[in-house]
Amino acid sequence: MTHMEIAIRRYGLALLDRPILSPVRAVASVLCTANSPGVWDFMVVLPDKQFAKFAKAHGQSVVIDDHDAPHGQPVFARIVSRKWIREDFKRRLPIALWVYSNSLRVQDNGTWLDILISRASSAFERNRPRDLRSKYLALRQERHNLRYAVRARYTSSVALIKAAFYKLAVELVYIQERRPYPYRILLPVAAEVETEAGKALLPLLTDFLEATGPRIIELTDEIIVMLHNILDIPQHVKNEWWLHLE
Repeated sequence: MTHMEIAIRRYGLALLDRPILSPVRAVASVLCTANSPGVWDFMVVLPDKQFAKFAKAHGQSVVIDDHDAPHGQPVFARIVSRKWIREDFKRRLPIALWVYSNSLRVQDNGTWLDILISRASSAFERNRPRDLRSKYLALRQERHNLRYAVRARYTSSVALIKAAFYKLAVELVYIQERRPYPYRILLPVAAEVETEAGKALLPLLTDFLEATGPRIIELTDEIIVMLHNILDIPQHVKNEWWLHLE
């Protein structure tokens, strides 16, 4: 266990000593998603019935926003129900699966989270062919839009489309490798560590973000060729993608 993990555990357990949380200490699960740069994000998760009682006394949206934590890192802690976690998996399955699989468990309370992660992993795998196809088609549409924006010299539009194209390309790599992916702020950093294709693709994507003029489109061609070599998508979809748009 690293020094940071020890500090996170110490702070997370101390959260349960606060007057508002001490009555539910015995039933609480405490997670920390210390993934955002410079911020420790805690979740104190209560069983649904206990959360209903807690919310009746304190409200549905209790947060602890601590910018003066002794370790020097800002802390943001939410008190939520297990139902909220279940809904989070429904809202953003790949991201939620990545977040909760990578969370540091300060205090476990039963196997409920393991069960949710197992179910979500199965759903992620079932959805994989659909997600590969839909994100690939979205990528090709963004590239199509980018051609016109570059020609018209719509600088702001080019910047927005490049960002969307980048995000879709990295998400496709994750899905191809059967991995859930993190939220946007961590996507490029995590991909370089967690994915094999990401190591080769990210330098090209970085050049793409920095490129101007016709070089932008040239690089999209190179990126798409690289993706074609790895993606489990039917060849006819790759060759005639526009025929498969809904």
